[in-house]
Amino acid sequence: MRRSTLLKRVNAGTFDAVPAALMKWTGEDGRELPGLVRRRRAEAALWRALPKTADIRHTCTSPDVPQPPKPITRSKETIAAIIADSAGAPTVAGEAMPVIREGVGIMPVLSDALGRPAFLAALIVIMASVAIWVWRLQRLMEQGA
Repeated sequence: MRRSTLLKRVNAGTFDAVPAALMKWTGEDGRELPGLVRRRRAEAALWRALPKTADIRHTCTSPDVPQPPKPITRSKETIAAIIADSAGAPTVAGEAMPVIREGVGIMPVLSDALGRPAFLAALIVIMASVAIWVWRLQRLMEQGA
């Protein structure tokens, strides 16, 4: 790009020649790419639409200020996880309470509970809810929240 005709035209102030220079950048490995042709035509049209009095070197505006992410307590994923947990928790608690009252060993009770469809469904819902919550927390951490 440093030795390109496009840059030379811009630096020399011959802005009317810039669209033609843009059209030289339409290929790769000697092949003309239709997508790049369309893009360069659109860029040339934008270039021609600039007012003649515009100072091209100072037309940049300030960048958009990034918006802070929503707190995890206001995210849709977290609310969905809480609702799903709320729906599954009574089933799990209903299955576990008799076991806790009787004081029976955990292994026989666990094998019995895993055989019940309601318990398995509730367990899957709770695990999915926790996974959603963890995924959302990771996304927030990546965004710097």
